[in-house]
Amino acid sequence: MRKRLNKGAFSLEFAVLIVCLVAALIAMRIYITRSIQGRLRQTADSVGEQYAPGNTTSDITQTFNTFSNTVANTTENADTTSTTTTTVFNEAQGVTGTENIMPLQ
Repeated sequence: MRKRLNKGAFSLEFAVLIVCLVAALIAMRIYITRSIQGRLRQTADSVGEQYAPGNTTSDITQTFNTFSNTVANTTENADTTSTTTTTVFNEAQGVTGTENIMPLQ
């Protein structure tokens, strides 16, 4: 009989412990929510300021240099067929310039 009484007391203590944990989490819900919102705000602030596209100025020059050799071959079949072969040598691309980005006002 004594063993059963201890078994029931253990179940009751366990149930009370679970109820206390759930009550503590419910009471701390506001603090947890504010913590998550603060972390989100901190991450958004670390991205930087937004910029105004109307206040942005840029002066960019792109250069393309290509040296190529084009060969046109015509073969006559039942239809007149024209074949063009292009071989590209030493292709280069360059980008130079400046860009000034103004903050959003």
